[in-house]
Amino acid sequence: MGATTIWYQSGLSDGGASDPMGYWLSEADSTRARSLVESQGLVYVDQPHILDAITRLS
Repeated sequence: MGATTIWYQSGLSDGGASDPMGYWLSEADSTRARSLVESQGLVYVDQPHILDAITRLS
């Protein structure tokens, strides 16, 4: 595939409630995910929501 970055969207709002636009993760879960992704030589991103980032670029 050639991917260099994993942009993780949890689907959770602050506190863990279900939210399709949410990107909240507990600090422990974010750290665990970042460690796993970076151990494979990839860049880890979990904020902001990917659609918000795209909107800011256009």
